[in-house]
Amino acid sequence: MRKTILRLNLLLLILTCSLGLKAQTELAESIDSVVQSVYLDDMPGATIIVVQDGETIYRGAKGMANVELGVPLRADMVFRIGSITKQFTAASILLLEEQGKLNVQNSIGAYLPDYPTEHGISV
Repeated sequence: MRKTILRLNLLLLILTCSLGLKAQTELAESIDSVVQSVYLDDMPGATIIVVQDGETIYRGAKGMANVELGVPLRADMVFRIGSITKQFTAASILLLEEQGKLNVQNSIGAYLPDYPTEHGISV
């Protein structure tokens, strides 16, 4: 399953990078073709959205949201991921600091100038 997800991610990256080379409808069809070929209707799936300059190029879903209960994925589903992303965000920030790309002592405004900083958020 990991190889399948990695393969899909790589294909979507390639397709997304070619936005300037293909018409948007052709790109949407290409992405949908990849999604349909990688994910099975009765297996865990994915929802995908590709946006360029604020315009949605592709939005779709394939597979199951809950295999046990037989709930198919829909592109408009809300995923309650809770707090599972915090540790990945923290690790990413520390890796960026290690590479000299940011300093955790700086204000977030140093990296996101338009971010509202009335609460004194730091990186």
